[in-house]
Amino acid sequence: MVRTIAAFFTALLFCTTFWLVTPEAMALDEPGASEVVFEEEEDQSGGPVRPGTFDLTLGLGGFWYNYVEPGVDLGMIPFGDHVVFSLGGYLNVGYCLIGCSLFNFAARMVESEVRVNAWHANAMGRALFHLNAIAEVADLPGIDAYAGMVAGPNYYNVRIDLDEQGATGFRGQGISLLIGPTAGARYTLSGQSGFFVYGEWRWLLEFGSQEFVVTDGRGEVISYNTLIRRGGRQTAVGIGFRF
Repeated sequence: MVRTIAAFFTALLFCTTFWLVTPEAMALDEPGASEVVFEEEEDQSGGPVRPGTFDLTLGLGGFWYNYVEPGVDLGMIPFGDHVVFSLGGYLNVGYCLIGCSLFNFAARMVESEVRVNAWHANAMGRALFHLNAIAEVADLPGIDAYAGMVAGPNYYNVRIDLDEQGATGFRGQGISLLIGPTAGARYTLSGQSGFFVYGEWRWLLEFGSQEFVVTDGRGEVISYNTLIRRGGRQTAVGIGFRF
C-alpha cells in the first residue's frame, strides 16, 4: 500500500517536471507567446458627447453692442446610440462698447454734451440634444451638432445724458425672463485634443417690465412703467474644451 502511494506521487512529480521543461511551456516566457494584454484606456477628450462629458465654453457676440458668455454643459442621458441629452448654462454679460463709444466720440467732435451707455446681464439655463448621428452620416467625427432650449432671468440698464453733469436725460431699466430655442455646432480642432470652436444661434422671447425716468431741463422728473413683450435673435461664436 505504501509502495503504491509512493509510486503514484513519483509519477505525478515526473509528469509535472516534464511539462515545465517542454518547449511549449517554456514558450510562454518568449516574446510573441500567449500573454495577457492590457489595453490602454482611450482618451475620450474631444470625442462625441456622452453621459459624463463636460464642456467649458467661452463665447462672444454682437457688433455694435458686445457681450461675452462663459458657459458649461454636462452630458447626462443617452437616447439610443445617436442622441445625448445635456444640461448646462451660461452667463451673458453685455455692454454697449463699440456702438456707444462711436456715438459718444462723434458727439464730442461736434461739441455735444449727449452721452449714451447701456449694459445687461442674464443667467441662462441650457438644455440640449446632441445629434451624434449627423457626424456619422457626414463622416465628420469632429462635428457636434445640437439643438435645444435656453431660459433665464435678464436685467438691463440704459442711460442717456443730455449734459455733462447728467442732470437732464433719460434712464431706463428692466427685469425680464428670456426663453427660446437654440441650435449650434461645435467642431473639435484636432483628433482627441479636446479643444473646439463653436457657433450658436438663438431666438429669444422676452417677458417682463421696465421703468423709464425722464428728467427735463427744468428739473422735472417723469417716470412710467411698461410691460416687455418682444423677441429677437442672438448669435455667439467662441472656443471651448471638452473633458
